[in-house]
This record gives sequence, C-alpha cells and structure tokens, in this order.
Amino acid sequence: RMTLERAECIIVAIGETVLSEKFRGVIRKQDVRFFEVDKVGMVECFRVGDFVRAQVLALGDLRSYVLSTASSDSHGVILAKSQAGGMLEPVS
Repeated sequence: RMTLERAECIIVAIGETVLSEKFRGVIRKQDVRFFEVDKVGMVECFRVGDFVRAQVLALGDLRSYVLSTASSDSHGVILAKSQAGGMLEPVS
C-alpha cells in the first residue's frame, strides 16, 4: 500500500536468505534519502510490486519494521516492472 507519506512493504529476505515467514515493513518519506527530504514523492520513488533493498532501522508500530533506503547507494528499488509489464533498468 502506498500513501504520500509512506510505502508499506513485505519483507521476504534478509541478505541472501529467503525467509520462511513474511514480515511487514514501512518506508517513511523521511527515510528514502538524506537530502531534499521535503521534495521526496513516494509515488515517484516506489510502485506496488517493486522489490526494494533497504536497511531495518527499528521495530515500528503494529509489529512492522521501519525501513530506510537512504543509508547506502545499493539500497532502493532493485527490481521493477513498467506499466506495460516489461522489466525496468536502474538509472542510478
């Protein structure tokens, strides 16, 4: 689920280890990047169905984990499809 302030996620792996149980996570607008946080558009950064590499910051509310893509250049969307169904390539 996406809102203007957050993207809700399902955590399916930690590193190279696929989890047998899924966990809930959330990426907040302020945790997408370190610079120009006020200009972050969540719907411009993520789409439903994207695979995202993120760092776990903390255990949040409602038994979900707070995630961040700001801490490393290797974090962010790593696999995504276009609206037409084709695979997208990373640009940065």
